[in-house]
Amino acid sequence: MDRVDDRQQGLVWRTCPIRDLPQDLGTLGLPASDHARAASVADPAARRRFLGGRAVLRATITELCPDLDGRTVTIAVAPTGRPSIAERADLHVSVSHTRGLAAAAVSTGGPVGIDVEPLERTALPPGRAWLTRGEQARLAAHPPSEQHRQLLRLWVAKEATLKAHDTRITRRGIAIRTDRGYAVEVVEPEPDGAVVALLRWEAIAHRFVLAIATLPGRPMRAGPSALRP
Repeated sequence: MDRVDDRQQGLVWRTCPIRDLPQDLGTLGLPASDHARAASVADPAARRRFLGGRAVLRATITELCPDLDGRTVTIAVAPTGRPSIAERADLHVSVSHTRGLAAAAVSTGGPVGIDVEPLERTALPPGRAWLTRGEQARLAAHPPSEQHRQLLRLWVAKEATLKAHDTRITRRGIAIRTDRGYAVEVVEPEPDGAVVALLRWEAIAHRFVLAIATLPGRPMRAGPSALRP
């Protein structure tokens, strides 16, 4: 697994290529509750990704909180899909898994959201349905060869922000104001001006794009990145 952390800011996030998981997922040491939840997933590949996500999440919990055994904590899932840790209300977690990669973020500094997508993904909703006018204009300003990557960057940024907020906001209600550097400001919803800091927004090994979002009032900075190619 790759790991990135910023202990002073109370955040650790990790990634794990799905191909690195053992063939026998029973050797991961996951509790029966995870396997029971996975059993409800019909597609074997999706079931493997789910268990990979649980494995990286549990490892990340232990990484940030050595006093907790991430293998045995109870992971509750809200109706919105947001996971939480029953034993630690102050611990905020988020997980994402896609074809080829699982990722998780754990924070003691406030709600966090993580999202990852492969660069090869092409099936996205039409941009006009979820991009603001400003985002559409910035996207159009990029050379055609760069527009797909930029579109994916916007998508994972908004998905991570939705996970961090865990409220009924829309993707179009989130306005990505800048794409400079690694600390990206997100304003949601207009015109309230709430700021979300995206800690990480980068290609992983030139194959994936990942974003991490934190809630307003809880800024975090990105440390040295093991995710960076």
